[in-house]
Amino acid sequence: AAAVAVPLLAALAALTVARTRVWADEVSLWADAAAKAPRTWAAQYAHADALRMAGRCADAVPVYRRAVELVPGQTAARLNLGICLAELGRFEEARSAFEEVRRLDPTDPQPLTNLGTLAARVGDFTAARDHFLAAIALDAGNIPARLLLAQLAEAAFGDTRTALALCEEVARLDPRTPGVEDCIRRNRDRLAAPDSG
Repeated sequence: AAAVAVPLLAALAALTVARTRVWADEVSLWADAAAKAPRTWAAQYAHADALRMAGRCADAVPVYRRAVELVPGQTAARLNLGICLAELGRFEEARSAFEEVRRLDPTDPQPLTNLGTLAARVGDFTAARDHFLAAIALDAGNIPARLLLAQLAEAAFGDTRTALALCEEVARLDPRTPGVEDCIRRNRDRLAAPDSG
């Protein structure tokens, strides 16, 4: 019995070590799940998200595309696909992904926020502002769109009053928002400066 038990225990220990490696990080965990369930949207999406969060957008793009193929009407994979495409400098593909989310769910402000960020990134500040304003129109409590609009007003348009007003709105909505106090202080200081005219 001991002659059988020792090799069996060694084999079980090796399997345990192998599984521990798979479960050691999100990418390995979801890569394993995606490989075992290639027709399951959740496994593909989670694998792509884990790759994106690990800074591996080039690897995530085909996995997001697989998730989109599995459930074409689901928007989360398309949104994150667009984010990865933008990070890779594939701006037109990113814009198409965000526009498709808008088509699928015109009530979702997130693709508008993403389109605004994308427009700002390529230097189309007017389009960026329009997208952020449209996102806020869809969701009056939209903090990310307000912060991005404030940054745009401050950096691209030199509109200190608008930047301050937007940051003050964010502070009213959620005073714990990172960076909002700095935004308020910086823009108040600019307005108080003698040459602010």
